[in-house]
Amino acid sequence: MADNNQGNVFVAYLGDVTEYAASGSVLTTLNLSGLSTITALAADNQGDVFVAGQIVAINNLPAHAAVEEYSATGQLTTTYSNGLSDPSALLVDSKGDLYIADADNNSVQEYNAQGTLLRTLFSRGFYSMDAVESLQGCIHGVLWQTPRR
Repeated sequence: MADNNQGNVFVAYLGDVTEYAASGSVLTTLNLSGLSTITALAADNQGDVFVAGQIVAINNLPAHAAVEEYSATGQLTTTYSNGLSDPSALLVDSKGDLYIADADNNSVQEYNAQGTLLRTLFSRGFYSMDAVESLQGCIHGVLWQTPRR
């Protein structure tokens, strides 16, 4: 589940992502291009939706993982798959940068709004960082915290 700054909520259920207005009415349902298992959702201030998951091969074994970005109109615009194994959490900051937590790779990747990989914030072997919450060595979430004054 994810929300945007317009009060709309996005819910993933059985391979679909549906956008609901604050009133509860259905606004749109995304036709996902290839993700068969959805693991995380995020939305930005422009109404774009980011969907993380697995793309499963014909023999039902995970072929690879990806994060797909859909425009406010529901069109697939960008696919992020740079070495992803298990994208478990997504976060979009106020600049539009996307953070992808990958549980299997114990990493957090940061991409700019144009889809370019900027850096890896966290990688295997580290277990504490303000921007990352880990459990038994596997990253399960990303939290952006405003610095204290």
